[in-house]
Amino acid sequence: MDLLDLLFDTYAVNKISGVSALQAHTDHRLTESTDRLATLELRYERLHVVTVALWSLLKEHTGLTDGDLKKFVTQVEESDTRAHGAPER
Repeated sequence: MDLLDLLFDTYAVNKISGVSALQAHTDHRLTESTDRLATLELRYERLHVVTVALWSLLKEHTGLTDGDLKKFVTQVEESDTRAHGAPER
């Protein structure tokens, strides 16, 4: 083995080590993202169940309708849109 082979081998090993470290970092980030997504999905499902339960309870005790809810949601969305600087429809 001559000096050129030794230098090339050293260079190649360093490059491979760098790629391996980058892959490990990417794998960690992917796993972390997957875990965060699973957590968000569980939170979303729980929020959905609570929202449906609250709306059912509110309808039962007030006589409000789904139409009332839709109208109010539209008003809130429009108000929120205006509050963030978007033009009115």
